[in-house]
Amino acid sequence: SGGPDNFDFDALPDVLRVDYVKRAWDDRIAAQLRAGERQSARADIALRNKVLDFVDEQVPEFKKARGVWAGAEQLKNAAEFGKDVFKQDADDLADIVARYGESEQQAFRYGVSQAIRDTIESTGSATADATRKLAGSAKNRRIIKAAFGNDEEFNRFMKQIEREGVYRESLYEVTGNSKTAE
Repeated sequence: SGGPDNFDFDALPDVLRVDYVKRAWDDRIAAQLRAGERQSARADIALRNKVLDFVDEQVPEFKKARGVWAGAEQLKNAAEFGKDVFKQDADDLADIVARYGESEQQAFRYGVSQAIRDTIESTGSATADATRKLAGSAKNRRIIKAAFGNDEEFNRFMKQIEREGVYRESLYEVTGNSKTAE
């Protein structure tokens, strides 16, 4: 009686239907971006945003609810999308992140942190120099800034990353560059 074969989309309240459509759009957009289909993703982002703007204007509580709660799958998708951050376009990221609720933004930023850490560690030396190299790229800075949405959060994050790099550099010097001493 409650199985997928008996699911009646039309019986749902209007706002709940919009929420289901928004979630499906988010999944589709994330898949398009991962596949490098930027034009399709931009078109879907623009259309999704117009629909959400209209619904938010009519039902302000819907926007507020989206800002507070996201399902486990949306959080997982946001974190995975964050891990792929350096494969994305900064403008696409800004559009997507602007529509994330607070919990999705946190999951996305967690993924971004992992991507940054992985990128720095893949250089073979998680030092301040590797951190500066990552942050020194104009493209990477635009992407990281888009991920954090505002200058204050971006600057705070970059300072934290820089401190970690300096800490590791100092640790390597003290331990004679021995990874086993960690």
